[in-house]
Amino acid sequence: MSERLGLRLLGEFRADIDGRRVPIGALRQGRAASLVKLLALSPRNRLTREAVIEALWPDTPPDAGGASVRKAVHYARRALGGEQAVAYAGGVVELWPAGALTTDVERFEAASASALSANDPALLRHAAEQYLGELLPEDRSEPWCEDRRRELEDTYLNVLRGAAMWSRLLEVDPTDEEAHRELIRAYWEAGKRQAAIRQFERLREVLREELGVGPDPRTVELYERVLASEGRDAPTAAERARALLAWGLIHWKRNDLQEAERAALEARALAVDAGLGAQVGEASSLLASIGVARGNWRNFLRDELLETVRRTPDVAPFVFDSNLCFTEFCLYLPDGRSEMATFAAELGEAASAAGSERAAAHAALVRGETELLSGQLDAAESTLRAAAERHRGTKTKSGESMSLERLAEVSTARGQRWKARRLLESALRLAKGDPLGSHLLVKIQGALVEAASDPTEAAAVAAEGERVLADSDVCQQCSMSFRMAAARAFTAVGDLPNARRHLDEAARVSGMWQGGPWPLAVREAEADLEAATARRAKA
Repeated sequence: MSERLGLRLLGEFRADIDGRRVPIGALRQGRAASLVKLLALSPRNRLTREAVIEALWPDTPPDAGGASVRKAVHYARRALGGEQAVAYAGGVVELWPAGALTTDVERFEAASASALSANDPALLRHAAEQYLGELLPEDRSEPWCEDRRRELEDTYLNVLRGAAMWSRLLEVDPTDEEAHRELIRAYWEAGKRQAAIRQFERLREVLREELGVGPDPRTVELYERVLASEGRDAPTAAERARALLAWGLIHWKRNDLQEAERAALEARALAVDAGLGAQVGEASSLLASIGVARGNWRNFLRDELLETVRRTPDVAPFVFDSNLCFTEFCLYLPDGRSEMATFAAELGEAASAAGSERAAAHAALVRGETELLSGQLDAAESTLRAAAERHRGTKTKSGESMSLERLAEVSTARGQRWKARRLLESALRLAKGDPLGSHLLVKIQGALVEAASDPTEAAAVAAEGERVLADSDVCQQCSMSFRMAAARAFTAVGDLPNARRHLDEAARVSGMWQGGPWPLAVREAEADLEAATARRAKA
């Protein structure tokens, strides 16, 4: 076979024989495409039959697995032009054994190895251009290519880092702090002070949303030098507040709670004086985290949120929004329902005294949630409907969406799944495009999985939820309900790789906040997964 087979595996799957495109439809039968991809990524483009079965049909008995291999080989040969395209003899499967086979993965790896070894910027930039996208994006749910996809992406990041291609690096990993810091430095040295400030703000936002942390001390020190440098304008109150909040997060991470609190209180005072609602909310959120670390979160709710309503009701909505995750988390702490019920009552009184309809709506939502979680479904339905109406009256889409999502949970608990889905569709429309969408969308997707009528539908809804959330920034803490629901759904239909993937992510997120039920929920779901694989003793 003198013909040359060229395969593209990065960014998309494509096959060419001597420059002639192979119709992908011809490879869709019998997992022929998966076999070709697997062999293309294997050393010398060959694998034993047992290795192919383990990769593509891991839960299949040997006899059935062997039949599946023969079927895939048959269809691959037919698509690629004949018997010689795929050799299958002596228990070994080999792709294109008698001809020249090239892949874009091999070209990228060769270029990268040479460039990284030489540490040559020009070679590194050339290697970066060979990376045409992530490995086999249409096969993200396939375990057999996960490790290789991760290795290639890591190599690409190293190439970009060596070439100082910081903007390209952030397209792949928006949380890479070194890349952000180098861009801040480059903008500053080029005299683009405002661009440097905006880059720091983007870093703070992505770290908070994706990882729940603040910038590194080196980055904050660089930011302060940028603020102190000469420019047309002095640093604004918002910029000074952001610097204080960044230091507060650093001290909180170091468990230096006194310094963290000092920075948060100073930022809060500065923000209140300047009428900066967003920064008031961020400072309040940091103070909440400090309260959790000290074990006095109840005092925080009473002293911080209530006093905000009493003294500065205009900025109270920012405090509610910034503490959405914290408020929801507190509902599930020991004695959380009774404590939050007390808080809701006190908040309602403060809202009435201050004439704050938004605070009254929030109080109704929290009260309805405590009733729902206590099993008082009739009371919860009445209270949550009132909360939705009050939020609608204040044009607060996030609060109305959250109220409808909780109302859907009431309907699901009653077995009225059709009603729950209708409520969730309304909640979803409100959440899309809302500033709190990163928190709301993922919670709604989790509720949609729970509201499915049977296991098959639940797994399909979970898969659709993944596609929806792939295009959205998602709050990691708020993703727990979706992660757990998806893991249970995939376990119920025997899709164990996807169940395990969601459980691994849930286990990672559960360690971000201590004291709640998440670690136990993860263990319970892991037991279900073990039982599904017949490992009942381990379950």
